[in-house]
Amino acid sequence: MRSRTVSVAFGLFAASGVVSCNWAADANKKPAHLSLIWHAVTQANEVSFFTGTPGVSDGTVYLEDGNTVLALDAKTGAKKWARTVRITPIPPARNLVVRDGRVFVSETDSVLALDIRDGHTIWSIHPDSQAIAYASADDRALYTGQRGIPFVYALGLLDGHLIWKVNIGLGWTFPGHVEGTVVSGDTVYVAARKWLALNGYIGQGVLVALDRTDGHELWRYETPGTNGGLQDAPVVAGNLIVVSDLIGNAFFAYDRFAKQLVWRIQGKDNGPLTPPVVVGDDVYVGSANTHLYAVNLQTGNVKWDLDAGAGSIEGTAFCGGQVFIDAYQIQRRNPAQGALTAVYNYDPDIGPFTSNIATDGTSIYFAGEGGVYALACQ
Repeated sequence: MRSRTVSVAFGLFAASGVVSCNWAADANKKPAHLSLIWHAVTQANEVSFFTGTPGVSDGTVYLEDGNTVLALDAKTGAKKWARTVRITPIPPARNLVVRDGRVFVSETDSVLALDIRDGHTIWSIHPDSQAIAYASADDRALYTGQRGIPFVYALGLLDGHLIWKVNIGLGWTFPGHVEGTVVSGDTVYVAARKWLALNGYIGQGVLVALDRTDGHELWRYETPGTNGGLQDAPVVAGNLIVVSDLIGNAFFAYDRFAKQLVWRIQGKDNGPLTPPVVVGDDVYVGSANTHLYAVNLQTGNVKWDLDAGAGSIEGTAFCGGQVFIDAYQIQRRNPAQGALTAVYNYDPDIGPFTSNIATDGTSIYFAGEGGVYALACQ
């Protein structure tokens, strides 16, 4: 089956007129096909395609294309502006944060605030080392971190001034990496990876709570054993924090007030590549081992666990009452049983989808080797 698209080309790259949409089978039933709203061709290729999480706010989608940040109209895919932010094409930022008229980028050699109107730089700082972390923000600061020496930064939203900088790895013998932050109330929660050997083949996942005012440590939790390493940002859900442990092939919930582990789901082979998605009392987690999990938030009881039957799950989102995953193809699944209800396959002549999924509640947005895509949730 073939589906019409609105295609937009940037620079010297030609627009494509169609994107293929193939049927897939699930339990001997043919699911519906997801409706393509638009497809924008970019510079993305097998080296520089986007693997992070796009930002979407007030009718605009933001993402990195090679070494350039793009702003696209969420309804049409038309380019609003493009801004080169670094010399090297890889690696891209883990996510783009949009707040207070700015889009914030935390990446290889700098942390920047760009104006959402035209992409010009409002401020830029150079951290001690690579600042490729899943960043977050509140009304006061941007919270991000770096690799090598695990510093966490709180940077003023208006001008990027340093509010505080904290090394959460004091006393560590080997390198550590800040993977993601989330702020809730007066606390910044940090997910990190602690190396226990010079080459990092063994390690621990570290979850740290910092006071958002001055960065002093409130508490920390370290995963047991020597096979752990947290990934991306924690997700705050009431009294719990749900965290992906990529290296430990698991995800878990930690009570941030009682300061104790509540439950942990152990997978096989490979863990989650992106943050969990929490909807009410349900937690949805896509894993690099191709499994999609639905568990109860409070108890950790597994509602369902299924093999998506495609590639590693690069993204998970909830939109229109349905669960969406990027497993190199886009799948829509019923949250009650996990049944496959619709698919959208990539064109093999263009390349697979590789990013996490962003949503504005009616559409989903994602990217890959072939560019940027918008699909209707229903």
